[in-house]
Amino acid sequence: MIASNLSRKRIKDVRCERKLTARTSAGTSLDLSEDKEIQPFEKLSIKEKAMIIQKQLRQMPEHMRLVAILILVDGLTQKDAAGILNCSEASVSRHLDAARNWLRARLRNLI
Repeated sequence: MIASNLSRKRIKDVRCERKLTARTSAGTSLDLSEDKEIQPFEKLSIKEKAMIIQKQLRQMPEHMRLVAILILVDGLTQKDAAGILNCSEASVSRHLDAARNWLRARLRNLI
């Protein structure tokens, strides 16, 4: 049972990474900053951006990562994400803000 759950989780993680790479390669913006302070990040290639974001998403706490993937990567609304995660829209909104701030801080430190 544990092995099957771990396998399912790994498959899900790989699918999320592929989606993120595909969407980033297609030019989809993740809209991480409201201001333009991450300009050096724009100079990186699309593949480099995808790799950096994937690494940061893997390191993010799970409650923020789930919301970030559902909304920023999969393009769901906060209401849809709340339904999937079985929590309130207010919780999703807080986790999304926290995830954006978390990513913004990590990306600033990287570049």
